[in-house]
Parts: sequence; structure tokens; C-alpha cells
Amino acid sequence: LFLQKKLFNMDDFSFSDVFVEDSSVFLLYKYKQKKTPPLSLDLDWPLIEGVALGHKRFNLLSVWIAKEKEHLYIEFFTN
Repeated sequence: LFLQKKLFNMDDFSFSDVFVEDSSVFLLYKYKQKKTPPLSLDLDWPLIEGVALGHKRFNLLSVWIAKEKEHLYIEFFTN
């Protein structure tokens, strides 16, 4: 996510300054950023519907996992 922020602030066809993040060193080159048009309900309905259904499934799975954890006992053994 921090790399996206750096790239969005850069001009096309340019290098970033060298920077350190979490003990790693980075140098970015931005070739060209494609500007995407905003989504519309008429043209992009299948994509919007797919994202909404995926989010709903994720939420249902999270609730199911939380309920199952209440009935399950897990013991960790460490050496």
C-alpha cells in the first residue's frame, strides 16, 4: 500500500528517490499510469455485483468461523 502511494505521487517516466521501508531499500520507476474511468452501474454491473457477492461470502464465512471457534478447543504445544 505504501508503494502505491509513492507511485501515485510520481510523474510519468520518472524515478523516485531511494527510500527505506521496514528494513528494505526501494527505488521505483513509474513508466505510465493509465487513468481509468469511474465505474457506472449500467456498464460495470457484473463487476460491481461480483465484488458485492464476494464481500457477502467473506462476511458469512467470518461469522461461521467465529461460531465454530466457540465450540472448538485448540491446544498448542511448543517445544
